[in-house]
Amino acid sequence: LAEMRAFPDIKIHITDCMCKGNDFDGYKCAMPDILDGTNTGPSVYGPATGKYARWTGLVQSLVKKNARTGQWQYVAEWGVHDEWALIQQLGLDFRKVPHPKRNNEPLHDCKPLLSFHPSLKMDSTDERDKQLHRQAIISADRASLRAGMPEKHP
Repeated sequence: LAEMRAFPDIKIHITDCMCKGNDFDGYKCAMPDILDGTNTGPSVYGPATGKYARWTGLVQSLVKKNARTGQWQYVAEWGVHDEWALIQQLGLDFRKVPHPKRNNEPLHDCKPLLSFHPSLKMDSTDERDKQLHRQAIISADRASLRAGMPEKHP
């Protein structure tokens, strides 16, 4: 909502969407995006600048089916955007932009957002692709050694 207040004409273009999961546990989605708009309202960086900006980022979301309504909905979302590009395009001095003295992002317990039951298994196509990938790496390393170049994949 803060970005909508600062950029009332904001447009968010999702350039891709990759999802992994299932209908029981939900889906974890990664969505690279491009945002653009004119800074005509106040933001965390200060008063409106009237300048147009375009910046990129990535949002990860967890989408699950609501057991009560049967509708799919976002239950968690985390995003990171190129704030440096935004600050520069707004003509602001980074040294004067208010920012916290420390990162208040909570530490995560490294548990996966999704658990799969039964556990996922690679099918024969995935196994074949994995083998082909490994063979390609070995071939590239051998070609590099023949050409007198160091290996890229130890």
